Amino acid sequence: MFSELVDMIIRRTNRPDMKEDIIAYTNEVLRMAHSSEFFFRDKTEVLLNTDYDRANPSETFVWERPSDMRSLTAIRYYGYYDDPRDSFPPNIPPGIGQATRPQFYYGVGNNYVFYRRGGLHEVAISYVKAPIRFKYYEPKERPAVYNRDYDEWKYLNTRGDWVASLGSDELNADAQAKVSDWLLKDYEGMICSGVMTKIFTMLGDPRNKVEYSNFKENLRYVRTAEKYESTGEVGYDR
Repeated sequence: MFSELVDMIIRRTNRPDMKEDIIAYTNEVLRMAHSSEFFFRDKTEVLLNTDYDRANPSETFVWERPSDMRSLTAIRYYGYYDDPRDSFPPNIPPGIGQATRPQFYYGVGNNYVFYRRGGLHEVAISYVKAPIRFKYYEPKERPAVYNRDYDEWKYLNTRGDWVASLGSDELNADAQAKVSDWLLKDYEGMICSGVMTKIFTMLGDPRNKVEYSNFKENLRYVRTAEKYESTGEVGYDR
């Protein structure tokens, strides 16, 4: 979808000489739109197993921040043998404040440190993913192509043939992720208007005002319709 959108903008502007600029602008508008709000479709969850040993429990667990993390939104410590209760630890940076707390977490460098007095069993993490930078693929090299009319995907296999599946849902999803995301799939027109705004502004074309108005109006709708609403507590001790 990313490459197809670039092709469409080149046709609409009749500026094949600006292909590299259009690729850069499309990635830039996507990053800006994703970063304008915490969207629920940008959220992901992971469950960390700390290899809890009941005979010799570890109270501290260090986790390396994923490269695709934009913002941490929730942490939950799951109960274990001696304390079956779940809890949501507060963020307490290193200092005297940690001395009296039975549990906490904090970030340091490229890591997060999780602590629970008596031992940690499992840690559930929820975070907002950062947008990726898409690569432009020529038509015969695209890992996946989406047909909007039929709501169907086709995939390029290792033999260079277009197929309905690469053999597993995981392989299909990986191919789709290389060429598209939910904003490109469901709000392509908004992204197009944002890119056209940049192009027309650079060229001194007065049509930039109309495109910018369309982009802002659609972004306002997306921020309302897709926003992630948090209703839980930030953290508490039990």
